[in-house]
Amino acid sequence: MHIHILWLVLLGVLWCSTAWAQLWNGYLTPTTATNGRGIDWQGMVFTPPNTSGWTQCGATIAASGATAATINSRIASCGANQYVLLGAGTFNLSSSINISSKSNVVLRGSGTAATIINNTGQGGCAWTSTIICIDGVNGNWTGTMVNKTITSGLAPGARSLTLNNVTGLSVGQIVWVNQADEDKFASYAPFIIGAPYNPGGTPVGQVNDRGTAQGVRITAITGNTITLERGLYYTRFSQSLASPAVSYWPVLHARNIGVEDMTIKRNGTPSGSGPNSVVELGGVDGAWVKNVAMHFCANYCISLFSTYHVTIFNNYLFQHPLDNTLSNRYGIVMCCGATDTAIYNNICQEIQACIMGNGASQGTVLAYNFARNQPWNGNGSGSTSNNSAIYPTHSLGQAYWLIEGNDVNAITYDDDHGVGCCMVVVRNNLHGRDFDQTLQTVQRNIPVISQAYNRWMSYFGNVLGTQGVTGTYQSVVGAPVGSNLNDNVAWSLGWSCCPNEGTPTDAVVVTSTYRWGNYDTATGTNRFVAGEVPSDQTVPASQSVPASFYLSSKPSWFGSNVWPPIGPDVTGGSVSGYGGRVHRIPARVCYEDVMGGPANGFTGTTPLPFNPTTCYGAGGGGDVIPPVAPSGLRVL
Repeated sequence: MHIHILWLVLLGVLWCSTAWAQLWNGYLTPTTATNGRGIDWQGMVFTPPNTSGWTQCGATIAASGATAATINSRIASCGANQYVLLGAGTFNLSSSINISSKSNVVLRGSGTAATIINNTGQGGCAWTSTIICIDGVNGNWTGTMVNKTITSGLAPGARSLTLNNVTGLSVGQIVWVNQADEDKFASYAPFIIGAPYNPGGTPVGQVNDRGTAQGVRITAITGNTITLERGLYYTRFSQSLASPAVSYWPVLHARNIGVEDMTIKRNGTPSGSGPNSVVELGGVDGAWVKNVAMHFCANYCISLFSTYHVTIFNNYLFQHPLDNTLSNRYGIVMCCGATDTAIYNNICQEIQACIMGNGASQGTVLAYNFARNQPWNGNGSGSTSNNSAIYPTHSLGQAYWLIEGNDVNAITYDDDHGVGCCMVVVRNNLHGRDFDQTLQTVQRNIPVISQAYNRWMSYFGNVLGTQGVTGTYQSVVGAPVGSNLNDNVAWSLGWSCCPNEGTPTDAVVVTSTYRWGNYDTATGTNRFVAGEVPSDQTVPASQSVPASFYLSSKPSWFGSNVWPPIGPDVTGGSVSGYGGRVHRIPARVCYEDVMGGPANGFTGTTPLPFNPTTCYGAGGGGDVIPPVAPSGLRVL
C-alpha cells in the first residue's frame, strides 16, 4: 500500500514537472495563454513497450517457400505479448502481410542484412495498397464517423468535456476533438487551417470533414463528461465556435504493434507497378517501426492515417529519382488525425519529401533525422528540380509540431491544398541546397520557405544556408527588394505558391514569424534581434537557446556524438562552412561513415547497405525518450 502511495506521489511530481517546467519556458507561451505556441512535447513521445520479456509465437518462419498467407496465419495465431520471427533469407511475396485485428504483437526480422521481404504484388489496406498493413480491428475503422456534440468545456488545455451523450464511448478509447474550420483570410488567421484559396488545390486528410481536430484518449467517464489523457492543443479551440464535436469510428483501435529488423523492397526493382506504401498504419494506438530499411517505396514508405502514439525511428528510407511515373513520392506521411507522432533518427535518401504533413496532424516531434537528395520528378516529364526534405503543411490541419535537430536541405510550408500553423523549429541544420541528378548541378538554395497563410511559425537556434551560396538574408512580402523566385536567400516568407490561380501573397506570415538566435551564412551572424520577435510575443530575456525543447539531457542513443549538435552556441563543429556551429548527428554519422553515402545523396537506383546495430549499437539506439510508469501508463 505504501509503495502504491509513493508511486502516486511520484507520478504527480513527474506530471507537474512535465506539465509546467517546460524546456521552452521563457521562449514560448503555452497554448492555454492568448496567442500561445508551446505544448508539452516532453510528455508526448510514445516509448514502445519493453519487449525483451515477450515470447516467440511459434517457430522461426523460414524464407524458403513462405508466403504472405503463411506469415498472416502465424500472426493470427499469436497471443498477447508475442512476436513472429522471420528467419534469414529473401521472402518473395505476392500479397500483403496483415497485422490487423491484433494487439500486443511484433513482426520481427533477423536483421536488415538478413531478412529481406521482396513484394511483387498488391495488398489492400484501409487507405492504400501496401506491403505491411497495420490497421484497427478488422481493418474497418474507416467510413462514417460517429459524432457527439460538445455542450461545454471546449477550450485550449481542457482535460474534460461534457457531451450531449456518451453512448458508445468507453475508457481507453481514442476520439478526435474537432470544430469547424475558420476562414483563413480572417483577421485571426494565424491559427486558421481552412480550405485553400486556389481552385487547383483540394483539401485532403480531414477528420469529420475538418482540419481542426486532435486525437486523444478517454481516461474516465462520469455522467456525460469525459476526461482526456492530454490537454487540448489548439489555442483557437472554443465552445463558442462552430459545431464543436467529439468524433470516433465505431471500432476499437489495435494497440502496441511493432515492425522491426528487416529490409522491405517494393517490387524488388526500382520501377514498375506495386503497392502505394511499404507500411501503412491506420487506426492504431501505440505502434512503432524501427531498424527497418525500405527500398523503392513508390508513393509512400510509411503512411499514417488516424493514429495515436506512433514512433518511427532508426530506419533507412530509399526511393530513387529515375522512375518518373509518380507525382508524389514521400517518405513518411501523416494524415487524417495522426496525433502525437515521434519520428527521429531516420535516414532518407533520394526521396522527394522525407517527411510530409498531409492532413490534420498535431503534436508531432520530428527530430534528428538526416536526408540527402530530394528530387522532383516533373509529373512524369522526366525533368527534375529539387524539393524540401520536410513539408509540414501540404494540406489543412497540421499544427504544433516540434522540428528539432534535423540535418536536411530545407523546410517548406506550402499552401497548395491548405495551410497549417504554429510549428516550432529548433537547432536544425538547413543547408538549402541539393543535387539535381539530371542536370548534374546544385539547385534551389532556400532553407526556409513559408508560403502564404502558413502563419505563427517559430525558429530558435537554427543554422541556415551554405557558405558562398546563400548570399541574401531574406525575401519577404512587403519588403522593397525580394522575389519568391530568389533562390539564394535564407528565408522566403509570405509568397504565394500559385499566383496564377489567384492566391494572394500574405504579409502576416512575415509579421507572425518568430525568429531568435538563428545563424545564417548570408549575414554570418547569430541573430538575436528583437525586431524579429512578433509584437504579441515576449522578447526572450536571454541570448541563448535551450539544448532541446523536449529532451532534458543528452539521450543515450546519441552515444559519443556531441550534444547539442547544432546551434549558435555550438563550437568546434565537425561540419565545415558554419563557423563550427554544426556537428554531425548520429544518423549522418551512420550514413557517411558506416553506409558510405555520397555527399550529394545520389546513388542512382542503388540503395546503400544499412545495419542499425553497426550504426547505433546492439540495442539499435533510440528506445527510451520520456519516463513511463511501471503500469505502462504515460507519465503526463
